Amino acid sequence: MRKMGSCTFVGFSLVLVLCGISYGDKPDLQAVQKRVREKQYKFRVGPNPATQYTLEQLCGLKVPPSVASQKVQAPPPPQEPLPESFDWRQLDGCTPVKNQGGCGSCWAFAAIGVVESQYLIQSYTTLDLSEQWLVSCGTAGTCDGGWYGGAFDHMLNVQDKCNQIGAPLEEAFPYEAKDVPCACPEEPRYLITQWSAISQDVQSMKQAIMTYGPIAVSIAADDMFQCYIGGIFDANVGTDINHAVILVGWDDSQGENGVWYLRNSWGSGWGEGGYMRIEYGCNQVGSSPAWAQMIPENDPNLLDVPAQYPDIKAALAKAGNGDIITLWPGVYSGPNNTNINFGGKDVQIRSIDPSDPNVVAQTIIDCRNSGRAFVYENEETAASMLSGLTIRNGSINDNGGAIFCSYSHPTIKNCVFENNRAAGTILKKNGGALALYNSNPLITNCKFIGNSATGAGGGISCRDGSSPIISNCQVLNNTAGAEGGGVFCWINSIANLSHSVIAGNQAGSFGGGVYFYECTALSAIDPNVPSVDFVTITDNTAAGYGGGLCLWDSKIKLNNSILWNNTSGESAGGQIALIDDSLDATTLSVNYCDVTGLIQGHLLEPSDSPECTLEWGKGNFDTDPMFVDPAAGDYHLKSASGHYEPATRLWVLDDGNNYNPDDDLNSPCIDAGDPDVEVTGEYACNGSRVNLGAFGNTEQASRSSGQKCCMMCIATDFNCDCRINLEDLAYLLEDWLQCNFLPRHYCDD
Repeated sequence: MRKMGSCTFVGFSLVLVLCGISYGDKPDLQAVQKRVREKQYKFRVGPNPATQYTLEQLCGLKVPPSVASQKVQAPPPPQEPLPESFDWRQLDGCTPVKNQGGCGSCWAFAAIGVVESQYLIQSYTTLDLSEQWLVSCGTAGTCDGGWYGGAFDHMLNVQDKCNQIGAPLEEAFPYEAKDVPCACPEEPRYLITQWSAISQDVQSMKQAIMTYGPIAVSIAADDMFQCYIGGIFDANVGTDINHAVILVGWDDSQGENGVWYLRNSWGSGWGEGGYMRIEYGCNQVGSSPAWAQMIPENDPNLLDVPAQYPDIKAALAKAGNGDIITLWPGVYSGPNNTNINFGGKDVQIRSIDPSDPNVVAQTIIDCRNSGRAFVYENEETAASMLSGLTIRNGSINDNGGAIFCSYSHPTIKNCVFENNRAAGTILKKNGGALALYNSNPLITNCKFIGNSATGAGGGISCRDGSSPIISNCQVLNNTAGAEGGGVFCWINSIANLSHSVIAGNQAGSFGGGVYFYECTALSAIDPNVPSVDFVTITDNTAAGYGGGLCLWDSKIKLNNSILWNNTSGESAGGQIALIDDSLDATTLSVNYCDVTGLIQGHLLEPSDSPECTLEWGKGNFDTDPMFVDPAAGDYHLKSASGHYEPATRLWVLDDGNNYNPDDDLNSPCIDAGDPDVEVTGEYACNGSRVNLGAFGNTEQASRSSGQKCCMMCIATDFNCDCRINLEDLAYLLEDWLQCNFLPRHYCDD
């Protein structure tokens, strides 16, 4: 046995004899686990989304002979020493992990993933491009394999079968995981400006990652790689380059000499949320590295406040479409930092790191009760963005205490809205934090806390045909004098709520949590019925009807959600109130939800009207959802195995970290979602069904109670079975019978 880099290498012929690797079958999990134990590797293997396929189905990279002679255009030399660790995930430079399924299109996913990251890094806007276009319309490969260099060429200067250059959007040619005829998707098309190979050494690849963003590389994927579920991958037995992946960063302090952060295309259920930590050099990781560069339209100017410009208005006056205004931590107040009208410009205003909650909390626009923070009223688009700001103390005798948005479609992400107020005495005003009129913004990863409106929509007001997407948000403790303490939707507002917590809000009349008025599809068969999916609506109050949810002349779908412990002045409408005044039929369809009282105690007004319908579908029940700590605002579901916290990258437990099974509580909402919904966002040890509520089908989903899960593979747990026992005794006696199971009472087995 000899060392190669920092990885243990075993001759290929020996591997074939001893390990029994077969590239034509699905992996033998028991054999793979035994091999990992015997070789004392530092990673864990087990079932994941990739183990349902053969390696031939997953690994379709075909590196052309000409690659070795390609001209290498290296990134600029570093101006300062490279950091010990770097990770584009921490800088909001990685789009969601995708799943190629049983099609050997890894080459397409690697190329598209690099370009999507480039667009996100350059424009701070998520772009979802079509891998199917490369498989079906390009000449770089098919489901039987291909080359990411050829894929880059199609996004640079090589025409596809439709005589066009550039990648179309995913929605124009959705992925089917098979070879299908080219559909010649329509514009827009997205192009790169250049791409190049990289010298295959650690320093050059690190510099390229720092300079350009995530890079595409090749690797020799074997069955251990396929079965990986966590830990530091330190095996080095793969010899055939067969798979394309992406490197998004590194950490020199982990492993023997350092690890790459590797992003795969086998779904977020593979590895550590779709990623792997792999030691430098293992399985030839980093072969054929390549970077790509994309400049969306024009290279954006970066305008710093206050380093270059004294205030936001001065920077905005100078900025053009596509430019980025960066606010350094501090408090921004006064007439030149508030009441900012975007004036139709597609400009971003952001903190220095929108993904860091500490930076967001320190980058404050304080209106000091003298007007709003921002106004959108000139048809701004999604490229007009607010990101990573805390906006507080907006107060105006009009609609939209912090932001007013009319006939515009901006992006608002990673922002916190606190203590903003929309007021009016004669005509009561709407939208304590945010008021929308005929607008379709994307609102994601935002918090709305303690805002108020004398009219409707203590947190958010959506009126007159507004169709926002509201996802991964927290709407907490807001107040409306009339309807919709948390969220208010009025007349044809097709608002879609998902993966959000709406809690502790109050309404002076109807809909303590959420209120819909005349929100319905254009026809009975229109699929665009407003939907509430994976939402937790709890502890809200209405003085009138519908403490949790109120519908008036509306049609809504409620799926995979929790509606719990809401109250109203009319006891029959504590959770749900449906009202119909003969203008439009009112219908609420409920499927796979946990609802207080279930079919009892809900208000249908008028009670004898056939136009008012509460449809109880499949999978509904009435059981305490067992939130971790609602008093502290923690609405995760209790689990003896805890949940993952992305901000700290740690597993968070709620059982006191002890070995006592008596306090191991597990929410009935775990694994209770629609079984037809594919589990794409929940990590390993989360079962085969999604959870209910705001964190269902996300990386923060609480772990299933019936599975034995490891928090980590401790140093002397050489077979990584979560405990030190006789099998490990020969290696280190001092950790004898330590246990690392979750739930911990399995340690007593």
